[in-house]
Amino acid sequence: MMPLPIEDIILPGEPGFWPPAPGWWLLALILLVALLRIIRRLWRGWPRWRARRRALGAIRRAHNAAEINRLLKGYAVRWLAAPPAAQGDAWVQWMLQQGPALPPEDREVLKQLAEAPYRPDGIPDPEQLKRAVIHWIRKVKA
Repeated sequence: MMPLPIEDIILPGEPGFWPPAPGWWLLALILLVALLRIIRRLWRGWPRWRARRRALGAIRRAHNAAEINRLLKGYAVRWLAAPPAAQGDAWVQWMLQQGPALPPEDREVLKQLAEAPYRPDGIPDPEQLKRAVIHWIRKVKA
């Protein structure tokens, strides 16, 4: 018998890097959408965060209860949709509704905030008022 003239089998080369499999394209698309959503959320939230930082800094530099109340109300009306005409007990009740997780001592200090600008002696401890207001701003969701 005569041998057949058959060549050896040539195996194909290793698969290349490009183009990726469809699963990798899907993963890349999902990651791109997630990244764009994160960037959009950060972009939309940046003015609120900046306003919150400015309000906290101004409150830390405030000297009396009337100034603290004015700064807090300006921030709340602009960024938290507080009722602009709310004064006295209505203002305090709105604040307490927005920050339900406040400790009882902060709630009591915020209740004094409504009458503090009109009291001749003010609040016994303005630093305590600043702490309560700063804590309220940090707890409330913008």
